[in-house]
Amino acid sequence: MLTVASLRYHHGEQEGQMAASTRCSRLSAPWLLLAAVITAVPAWADAELRLKTQPITDPVQAFVTVTDEGGNPLAGLTAADFGVTLDGVPVVIQPSDLTLPPAQDPNQKISVIFVMDFSTSVVSNALAALQDAVIAFIDAMNDGDRVAILKFNGTLGASVVQEFVAIDHGVNSAALTAALMEEYDGDGSNIYDALQLGIEHFVAPPNPLPPGPKALILVSDGGENASVATQSGVISLANDNSLPIFTIGVANFTAPNRLRLLTNLAEQTGADFLPAPSQGDIAEGYATLFKLLDNEYLLTI
Repeated sequence: MLTVASLRYHHGEQEGQMAASTRCSRLSAPWLLLAAVITAVPAWADAELRLKTQPITDPVQAFVTVTDEGGNPLAGLTAADFGVTLDGVPVVIQPSDLTLPPAQDPNQKISVIFVMDFSTSVVSNALAALQDAVIAFIDAMNDGDRVAILKFNGTLGASVVQEFVAIDHGVNSAALTAALMEEYDGDGSNIYDALQLGIEHFVAPPNPLPPGPKALILVSDGGENASVATQSGVISLANDNSLPIFTIGVANFTAPNRLRLLTNLAEQTGADFLPAPSQGDIAEGYATLFKLLDNEYLLTI
């Protein structure tokens, strides 16, 4: 038996987390009754499961990361290694229900938008570390993955400074780096406007995106003072389009209202919040997210 390390669910205002357990557990929400028992060999492995927020009429999509006792992703799992019950009823996982992660399937590609806070408070404290971490993330990606870069502040607003392009470790990757390094001077912070623009770019990209994990990665101190869009509106739009918003907190993100903003955006879209109080933590946060997206199995139930 694998240990279910954590299970998150969200619908409306209800959300929760299941602690590590080696037995079948059950979580309920108005639209979903789910108990996840992930079975595989060896017994000392861990699994983290996150649910993709989708309209109620769509199938449930669960992203599962399985690691060994050293924290290394486990490859080679099949549909027979996973077991799920819905509303107390066991569900037979067919081979067609399991999608291998990008690290194991060359047809699966990661698509991400880096939503970057270029307000004075972030730039003055963390710009170089942010740029280095994003470059490292891009360098680690596989050819054919997709990346876009969006910058924002209250002065210049929110702009997609580099629309989605395919990673090629050549011309396209160089264009991403150039866009990342360009100045974007301004003050004030319009996080919600930026996220809304990022979601809209996902919905209508310049070219169709390949199958595989998709996410917005917001890096910010959580200061918000210049948006027209609202938090609830952005969360609804993200969930309507099944797009998780991962958040990385930098600089002075620990003020209660800022921390709450970053946490809410992540938790209510089926993603994670990663605190990064130091420059080293910023690099680690991006590396953690790449490892997560590159190694998640997808169960469609």
